[in-house]
Amino acid sequence: MAPQHGVADRRPSVAPRRRANSEFPLRHFVRCGSCDKPLTGSKSTSHTGQKYACYHCQHEKCPSQVRISNERLELDFKVYVQQLRPNPEYLRLFRESVIVAYETKFAESLELREKLERELRDKRESKRKLNEAFIYRNAIDEGNYRQMKEALEQEILTLELKINEARQEEIEINELLDFAENLLLNAAGVWNQSGLEQKQRLQQVLFPKGLTYKDGVYRTGATSPMFNMMEANAGEKRELVALPGIEPGFED
Repeated sequence: MAPQHGVADRRPSVAPRRRANSEFPLRHFVRCGSCDKPLTGSKSTSHTGQKYACYHCQHEKCPSQVRISNERLELDFKVYVQQLRPNPEYLRLFRESVIVAYETKFAESLELREKLERELRDKRESKRKLNEAFIYRNAIDEGNYRQMKEALEQEILTLELKINEARQEEIEINELLDFAENLLLNAAGVWNQSGLEQKQRLQQVLFPKGLTYKDGVYRTGATSPMFNMMEANAGEKRELVALPGIEPGFED
């Protein structure tokens, strides 16, 4: 009689499907413009046997399924993002808010660091007095001296680490604002140079209700309030200045 196996042994082994794939950052974020279902991404084989990556609609009853190369969809996405322009009023409020928040944070950080530095000076002074009591005045035996010295040195090391952490929080406000404004002014370039996780986070910030795509055109229900979307026709798009490293790629 053949050996019996449990139900688990008879199940086919299926490897879990990876949803996070750096080749398809827009997967599940962009939706089909015909059926409004999220696009997926996969690699296909052409009639010549060559592998190519593409995004496509997976809804079988979709009246006009989207199927497009990953390069084309992502290039169109970058061109679409290039049309975003920071809202001037938002930029002003953003700068003011950041400065206020920074000054508050900096004051708290500075106060903490000054407190820690006072404690550090006290501990170093205690260590100096301990050495003096042991070496010059013989006021303490060696066993107690070593025990007390080791405790003080550990406290000094802990305080030094905390002071370094406090200093790291005291960033330059101009560097922070430059970074933020670069993001707002160059969202397409930042997206292009980011890793998968950063791209997906930025996509959600830029288009909180996602995007639809059909016939080479992106549409969205809402952009982030920090941006205005330029309404540009095909002729105007040709005149948009390309961001560094991003070519619009419009065809004549």
